[in-house]
Amino acid sequence: MERKDDKRKKSVQAFPGFNTQHRCNNFDAILCWASDLQAPPGDELPEDFTRIPAGEDIIPSGI
Repeated sequence: MERKDDKRKKSVQAFPGFNTQHRCNNFDAILCWASDLQAPPGDELPEDFTRIPAGEDIIPSGI
């Protein structure tokens, strides 16, 4: 026979804790990192930037 507690445990799902307090130790470094990694503006992207890769464009995972 299944208890009510067992049903409740099965229905519980993980969810993010948005009420946690975080402090960024070096916000300027994070801004610099994000700026370095972002894509260039749309008018500076090559025309084939959003093209689906062809077979010869994909690097095998074993390399």
